[in-house]
Amino acid sequence: MRRLTRFALPVVAVGATFAFLRHHQSQAPVAPHVGAVEVNAAVAFDRSPALAGLIAAVTAPALPQCDASRCGASPPGNPDANEDRDAKDAVAPAVTVTPAGVAVEQRAPGSRPALPVVESFDGLGAGFTGPQSGSGGRGLGNPSDNTLAVGPDHIVQIVNGGMAVFTKKGALFGTTGKVLYGPMRSNAIFNGFGGPCELRNSGDAVVRYDQIAQRWLYVLPIFSRDSTPPVEPTRASPAGRPGQPGEAAPRDLINAPAPTIPPTPPPPPPTGQPTTTGGGRGRGAGGSPQTGPYSMCYAVSVTTDPLGPYYRYQFIRSLFPDYPRPAVWPDGYYTPSSTSDNFIQKHACVADRTRMLQGLAATEQCVIIDGVNFLNNADIDGQALPPAGAPNIIMAAGGSQLHQIFDDDGIYTWQFHVDWNDATKTGLRGPARIAVAPYHYLCDGQLTNCVPQPDTNRRLDAQGDKLMQRLVYRNVNGHEAIVALHSINTAAGGGGVRWYEFRLNNTRDPVLYQQGTYAPDSLYRWLPSMAIDRKGNIGVGYSFGGSTNFPGQRFAARLASDPAGQLTFHETVLVQGEASQKNQSRWEDYTTTTLDPTDDCTFWYVGDYLKKGATGYSTRIGAFRIPGCREGTVAGSSFFDTNHNGVRDGAEPGLSGWTLAYSGAQSGKVVTDAAGAFTVTLPADPVFGNVNYTFSAPSPSRNGWTATQPDGPIGTGVTRTASGFQVHLEDRDFVTGVAFGSVCTVSSRGAHDAAFWLSPAGSALMARRDSNWTRLFDSIYVADGQGARIRVARGPAGFDTLRAWLPGAIHGTEMQRRSAVFAVAGLNVVSDAVDGSATIADPILHDWPQVRALLGRGSVALGAGDARAATYAAIAEDLIANTATITPARPSGCPKPF
Repeated sequence: MRRLTRFALPVVAVGATFAFLRHHQSQAPVAPHVGAVEVNAAVAFDRSPALAGLIAAVTAPALPQCDASRCGASPPGNPDANEDRDAKDAVAPAVTVTPAGVAVEQRAPGSRPALPVVESFDGLGAGFTGPQSGSGGRGLGNPSDNTLAVGPDHIVQIVNGGMAVFTKKGALFGTTGKVLYGPMRSNAIFNGFGGPCELRNSGDAVVRYDQIAQRWLYVLPIFSRDSTPPVEPTRASPAGRPGQPGEAAPRDLINAPAPTIPPTPPPPPPTGQPTTTGGGRGRGAGGSPQTGPYSMCYAVSVTTDPLGPYYRYQFIRSLFPDYPRPAVWPDGYYTPSSTSDNFIQKHACVADRTRMLQGLAATEQCVIIDGVNFLNNADIDGQALPPAGAPNIIMAAGGSQLHQIFDDDGIYTWQFHVDWNDATKTGLRGPARIAVAPYHYLCDGQLTNCVPQPDTNRRLDAQGDKLMQRLVYRNVNGHEAIVALHSINTAAGGGGVRWYEFRLNNTRDPVLYQQGTYAPDSLYRWLPSMAIDRKGNIGVGYSFGGSTNFPGQRFAARLASDPAGQLTFHETVLVQGEASQKNQSRWEDYTTTTLDPTDDCTFWYVGDYLKKGATGYSTRIGAFRIPGCREGTVAGSSFFDTNHNGVRDGAEPGLSGWTLAYSGAQSGKVVTDAAGAFTVTLPADPVFGNVNYTFSAPSPSRNGWTATQPDGPIGTGVTRTASGFQVHLEDRDFVTGVAFGSVCTVSSRGAHDAAFWLSPAGSALMARRDSNWTRLFDSIYVADGQGARIRVARGPAGFDTLRAWLPGAIHGTEMQRRSAVFAVAGLNVVSDAVDGSATIADPILHDWPQVRALLGRGSVALGAGDARAATYAAIAEDLIANTATITPARPSGCPKPF
């Protein structure tokens, strides 16, 4: 389906004015201004074939990637187009750091050990090969725009004009890093779609994994205007025909920005300053003929498989869509962009995520913000969402490189609310300034020569004028956090990573929670990217280099409980650079850190390095985890095992206050609660230790208590050992079945002999217990002199029968004597003189039945003439004599265990 609709609507939006950029300049730039909402319907949308089969378009005619003088990435191996900025004898700008900025510097590495590298492999770059190598796809270009997304079973990388899909070890694949698809043009996903999305491959494409919906999101900006004439009114665009924007619409709405949102003209530069310095990233729309719109192309996977089909969309943009930073939020895909190098203007847009996930017709709502720095929208990590209807958060650094303002002491933020039913209710609240420690752009911003390298005078660009991707939102541990970071000057003369954690207050405004500048030495750390895991731990990847170190990639981290502003884990080397980049100053435009959705603990990071002797960059993809994030829970109990079978049966009571020990990657003790239960959460990450834990129950200090063991198998992941249990713990496991049975044995007490039951006291007790003892004698075999059974009637007649029978039976035949023993023992049970619910060892069946059950077994054997009746009768005699050993029905009948 292809549609074309474009219109502008009024908006409820506040264009606040404030002293946004204020340091060291007498001539202030134009204050921020928020324009009206522009609503664009998708001019085309469809469902694609599976990506795995979309390879034909690599042979499409070579087309100019855009028509601006500096659009897209420079070709591989070519120096940067602005050679005057890349003079090989360039020197770094003077260091500017204030005492207040120095106060938040971390001047030493973290004291914790460096994190192990969990996975590491080369991605797209020099020497990369894959199934589509040699298919004619476009080269990657310089600088690299590194984006990375990770799903349950796949890793997807885009670098400017190229993309690849890799395996991820887990349920589907046994190894990580095998190339399944690529290298391909990054717009291969739009093969067969028609129009500029299929025919233009501008660079700056971005991939994200939507963890909420478990889908993949591609965003591809089109840097050239579409000059295709509109098709005839009311005629649908034929599928697959190149260069078609969609159905007809008024030409003025296709080819020019809506009159309600004209771009703000650039303010005059300070005297003596060039007009080409730094508003964007070295490309702009200023030289393009006004003949058609730009586009932003989206693709949303239909399933969790990145090689499957996609819902594809083209939205026209009235303004140049440079440097898109897509972000996933429940109500939309937010994609801000920059519109020019020559004036400060940003385009904040949001696409209708709900409809795009279903492949339905969708719209994109956009707002122009003049006079602001590069924008980043909050991008969700994890499954814990913000409250329903919560606005998205936008953040930007201060300063203005275009106006030679390189310092600030604030981070600026907006709340972006979208209403898909009524665009007049869409708008931004802000900007609000959050006071932070003062900072100075590293290298005075972007497109500069700053970071030194060995063996060359060529210095590298630092992109120090902006907050870097991703601005990460995480709902964790009862609070909502957002992390942001950028590259700044340090007191030691190098480059440092300034990072922030903000918390949202009850009005959903971000408030500074902690900040720090990681600057452990005088070397350079720049182009960072940051994320938070499910425990609130923070990880930061960044480029690393200096005059004695080839540029490479490193990683540092902190626990959520660590002192504020400190990265406490010593930095990890992901990849050591082996050569300097000598052909141009542009190093990377950005790196990417993202979280693995499978465990929500593994940080994945990608950045550049050069191999020895190489003239073009390689990329390295790596994974890290912070100890304690992966964890599982062991649940069990300590219980009074009356039947001695080692398994907690329903009626067996728990033993409270019992201390159980465990050892493994973490060792300790846990005490059972009032019900005898315990739970303990333990690390379950094989990177940091064996995930097999041993649980044991120390023997009680009182004699008479013993531990019991089950005979059969236990639950999954639990193995019985000589001293307790061994538990294999996986991430997010909840392992049960670790149940420690303990019992005591005591001498039976309180029994009466036959003479008592023939006395007046015994007769009176029998009368009071009529309902009990007569029921018992339904199962006790009362034998006469010939061995036949005497039925004992209920009531007084039964009393008379038993009293008349008992004296003779005691001195009668062997069968009568044994019958009398069972009868007297039974009378002790029904009178509560002996605990009939207590258990006793059965030497024949080798179990521990209740006392009343054992008497029943003996009586049955007696009536059947079974020789085993003699063994049971002997036990009954011991019960009567108070010399039998039993286990009470409740632990209160045992000696105190401690």
